[in-house]
Amino acid sequence: SFITVLNINRGNPFKKEVIVDSWPEFKAVITRRQKEVKQYFEHWRVTKFNALATLAFIFILIYHFLSNNLFRLVPAPKLTSLDASHASLLNNTWSRGGSDQCLKYLINLICCFPSMCILDEHGCPISWGLTDQFATMIHGYTLPKHRRKGYNRLIATNLAKMLHSKGFPAQGNVLEDNLPPLTLLKSMNATFLPCQFVRLIHTPFCLLDKPE
Repeated sequence: SFITVLNINRGNPFKKEVIVDSWPEFKAVITRRQKEVKQYFEHWRVTKFNALATLAFIFILIYHFLSNNLFRLVPAPKLTSLDASHASLLNNTWSRGGSDQCLKYLINLICCFPSMCILDEHGCPISWGLTDQFATMIHGYTLPKHRRKGYNRLIATNLAKMLHSKGFPAQGNVLEDNLPPLTLLKSMNATFLPCQFVRLIHTPFCLLDKPE
């Protein structure tokens, strides 16, 4: 709810609203899509879904510890924000990407929220990280031939600093069996919350790839 209010105050790009059980004192808070965009999703109610549950650890990067992650890469890589023209590459390398819906979603994230990437000599992204509508650091990825060069650490550190400078927390979640990013986050002094995050992903069958 806190993150939703932050995003509403920054233009509300995902058209959310916050409702409470009473005002000014309340005990329950719900965030949801605004009523004027609700009809766009009405047809999902009668659609069958394929469900996937994932279990992840929640982490927070504290600004005070980010200075300990400073290091120099030679030659110094070119750091910049992603733009919409990069969305196709992200869509093709994302494990749940590949569809037009995912492409539109990624374009929306790139255009609305902080991101960071490293460009090669041709101006193409080779490593990147995004944030989503929940102010979660997501989609961290480095192209295979550019791995083990410290790019993920550089992206995570600078993206976290960008988030802090804009008033957002630097936080996210990582799958419990995804050892490389877990090892990286621990080396960056990330704080892991004493709980786990369960994400239930529903994909309408009509959007799944059909067998040939």
